[in-house]
Amino acid sequence: MLRQTRAKWLALGTALLVALMAAVFAALRNAPRAPEQAPVSVPGSDAGRRAFERLGCAMCHSLGGVGNPASRLDGVGKRLDRGELRAWTTGTGVAAERLPAGIARRKAAARDDPQLEALLDYLEAK
Repeated sequence: MLRQTRAKWLALGTALLVALMAAVFAALRNAPRAPEQAPVSVPGSDAGRRAFERLGCAMCHSLGGVGNPASRLDGVGKRLDRGELRAWTTGTGVAAERLPAGIARRKAAARDDPQLEALLDYLEAK
């Protein structure tokens, strides 16, 4: 009888341990999400967004889930400084060396755009 009692306690202990581990795993995997931050309003961001649309940037890039997801620009303002953003936006500098000629020519349209600074502000904020 002692062996059967020990087996029952062992089975109960194992079941409780498995249930406890499952509960801990579920709690860790389903941690509450951090509250979403309100979008930051950047002066000129509306003009920058319009320039992004008018220059056709969304044909090759996406920003905030809008556009071509093959080349996402989310967080580009944190990865590149303003000079690098300007070079990649206008197809000049290091970008001219790394981009195919056709794409560099297409980006050249942004060089003379009156809203280039607003576009750069918009990209820096994203």
